Amino acid sequence: MSGEFQLELQQLEAASTLELGCVYYAAFQDESKAEVFTVLESWADNAAFVAHREAPHTVHFKAVCGAMILEKSARPLKPLSPVLTPV
Repeated sequence: MSGEFQLELQQLEAASTLELGCVYYAAFQDESKAEVFTVLESWADNAAFVAHREAPHTVHFKAVCGAMILEKSARPLKPLSPVLTPV
């Protein structure tokens, strides 16, 4: 199952990086636990984040992979350095 999840997550990452308001979006796989993935994302503002959560590729990912996610956590982080303005 992790192969299907990884492929879907890669597709989500590629589509998300193209979204208006995406400052940063990258998915990582844990080197010691292949079934553990981490996504780091940053959005220009809350409206961009909400739009991302409602985007077709995000809805698709949740529909296909939602049941595979056993644990999920989110942490709001504040950059130490100024963030570049998204294009």
